[in-house]
Amino acid sequence: MAISTDSSITLFDGIKADSYKKIEESAKVCIVKKGTCLYNEHQEVDDLYILLEGAAIAYKKTNDLERRILFIHRKGEIMNEEILDGQKSSSSTQCITDVRLLVISCESFKQVYMHDEVLLNHVMEHMSLRIRRMYHMSKNATNVLRLDKKMAARLWKLAKDFGKDTSEGREIDFPLSITLLSEFVGSTRESVSRQVKVLQDAGYLIMKKKRFIICDMNRICAYAQS
Repeated sequence: MAISTDSSITLFDGIKADSYKKIEESAKVCIVKKGTCLYNEHQEVDDLYILLEGAAIAYKKTNDLERRILFIHRKGEIMNEEILDGQKSSSSTQCITDVRLLVISCESFKQVYMHDEVLLNHVMEHMSLRIRRMYHMSKNATNVLRLDKKMAARLWKLAKDFGKDTSEGREIDFPLSITLLSEFVGSTRESVSRQVKVLQDAGYLIMKKKRFIICDMNRICAYAQS
């Protein structure tokens, strides 16, 4: 695979030519179908996954065995960087669309970044960003926020990070069911369904066949913060 021509992998920007060569020799590109679980929490995983195309969620199971979605993996990012320390996976990941992945063994990747300071810095920056996102997620996971405002904040963030502009507003660019949204905000499907209708009736969003369109990003952001 010519990773040097794939603009989605900013992780490899500026690394040594020899590092490119070693990664290209060791990595492979895989197409994985929607619904596939790449790995489970507490599983021993030997390979690193880098998302090239599509959408996948990271989640954990609660004590009641319900899913709690942590975040959506972003294009070009390592999905399971926590295994770099030799430990088991700390979360599960499932593809919510068909995805294209760059797959490389953990040991091969470590041998490359141990001799490439730029790549090592990129990995550290990625981990720092992931920690910040987890802190933000834990803040929004508290029960202090009303469900409607929690949903508004989550939908605004998803539209900001994974949206595309349309004539009707900003559309979240992957299928988002009521069930999936309920796992994002940590509430029941019934409660989320009711609040979606409230937000729709108030003109904040449009829902069409698992597609959410935010009518006005500034307006829904102001509502979430009010």
